[in-house]
Amino acid sequence: MNSIDTAAKIDKSAADVLKRNNGRRELAKRLFSTTDGDKVYEWLMDQFYHNQHIETDEVKLSRHAGRRDVMVLLRGIVEK
Repeated sequence: MNSIDTAAKIDKSAADVLKRNNGRRELAKRLFSTTDGDKVYEWLMDQFYHNQHIETDEVKLSRHAGRRDVMVLLRGIVEK
């Protein structure tokens, strides 16, 4: 069990996470620059960025805010 725990900790070091994230940003940008990817991106933006529902339930509000945060990150990758 210790070797599994140690391997999981090594893969989660700050440098490893940054390396993986940089490569994934480029992949996301390339994916959404295709014709189909552009349509999916527009759909995601309509669903989770532009379509803000006014909810009274606090859980639903935080869920919508989290979805919008993801789309803000994705928007920054795709629209650069």
